[in-house]
Amino acid sequence: MIRQHAGSGRSELALGRRTSSEAPTERFFQISNLAVSFRSGDTQSLGVVDCSLAVSEATRVGLIGESGSGKSVTALAALGLLDPTTATLGESSSISFMGRELVGMTLGELREIRGSEIAIVFQDPMNALNPVFRVGDQMAAALRAKHKMSRSDARQRVLEALHSVEIHASERVIDAYPHQLSGGMRQRVLIGAALLERPRLLIADEPTSALDVTVQADILSMLHSVVTERRMSILLVTHDIGVVAQFCDYLYVMYAGRIVESGPAREIISSPLHPYTIGLLGCTPSLEGGRRRLVTLPGSQPVAGRANAGCAFAPRCSRADGLCRHLTPKMVTHSPGRNLACHHPEIPSTGRTLE
Repeated sequence: MIRQHAGSGRSELALGRRTSSEAPTERFFQISNLAVSFRSGDTQSLGVVDCSLAVSEATRVGLIGESGSGKSVTALAALGLLDPTTATLGESSSISFMGRELVGMTLGELREIRGSEIAIVFQDPMNALNPVFRVGDQMAAALRAKHKMSRSDARQRVLEALHSVEIHASERVIDAYPHQLSGGMRQRVLIGAALLERPRLLIADEPTSALDVTVQADILSMLHSVVTERRMSILLVTHDIGVVAQFCDYLYVMYAGRIVESGPAREIISSPLHPYTIGLLGCTPSLEGGRRRLVTLPGSQPVAGRANAGCAFAPRCSRADGLCRHLTPKMVTHSPGRNLACHHPEIPSTGRTLE
């Protein structure tokens, strides 16, 4: 079985993207007001404070932020993969797929959706794959259990899935153990496993982390080909702005368990509005090459839900004033398709702030 476990380079490969500036619609996949708390003994902590995002059909949406921002918790919550003995969703949390509410579904109902309609790729293939079973056996196990397939039919489906993710030596890989494969090949196996049942939505949690730049480019190129050919949607969870720049149509920026900015990926990267987004871009080497001074974000991200009153980014923000420290900014529409939660956002054309 494939086990569920919740610093990377950037590729230089330019991928074709849709150029629509419209925000994703709510009809396909929608997360609304998601809040997730974790219980450890008598201690209660928040992993996600308030997250709302949408993914339209046949679009590529990015969710970006530093480690600890709540991205992976959001991805796991989307498929009901959080441990119910320690994790609790807020009362207003809603996760819907094609009009069906997933929050409150039974485990049996969720299992019908997992894999066949929504699939997930975990970020660490060495930990996600069971080291004592051959790759093919792990991939076929879910198929045989869920669809009562014969061993030979399941093997053929696995071979087809491996070939779809550009593993041309699929006859060798299917009988290999995970430790016999390279990191990039293991990542392809995980993606192939997620595609076995041809889902309509793929959630990819850091699918290129810990891979070198060349392998990362290959993985992104392969993902681009697969989602385009199958007209799939993808929610790409990452901390790498370079990956988002090349792959995503629309982007959500997450900080301390909240979405702080959203909009078309190209617009956000070319003209960020939130000081946190500006900071993320400032500490990322230029995608166009050339030399420029890199900046660093002072301080560190607070644990979600443990920030002081006001804007969670205020202690690290050079623009913060009394308003920022005492009043949490609400998400507002800045322009068509662009939303942000900030009292003093950037005006891209002038470099001044909105007062």
